Amino acid sequence: MSDNFSWGQSGNAEGEKKGKAKASLHAKTFVIDRETLFVGTLNLDPRALVHNTEIGIIIDSADLSSSVANLFDERIRKVAYRLALYRDAWNEESIQWVLQEEDGEKIFYDEPNVGFWKSLGIGILGLLPIESQL
Repeated sequence: MSDNFSWGQSGNAEGEKKGKAKASLHAKTFVIDRETLFVGTLNLDPRALVHNTEIGIIIDSADLSSSVANLFDERIRKVAYRLALYRDAWNEESIQWVLQEEDGEKIFYDEPNVGFWKSLGIGILGLLPIESQL
């Protein structure tokens, strides 16, 4: 599944400094068995299926579906982490994030790109009984 079509630059005609917009236009795209392609706004979670009005198109084309899948396969290693399990010093399973770089793999033992405040917010949200909404 891909969620990678977005834009987010804003600015005004007076030359105000551009920054990241608070909203973005994006599509959810997925391929089924390299035969069928879906492009739309549908989030794949129970809440979106029940509460949101979504739109999408299903394209039954092996050629187009294979092209999209091949493009995804070529690019995913450059833009996403691969998750792996490892045993930590206390012999407990933990997650490591593996990034493929030009000169090899870079391994992170803590979630990359998450600072103190974001980590704190995630920890607080984890205490709330909202599992059914995720």
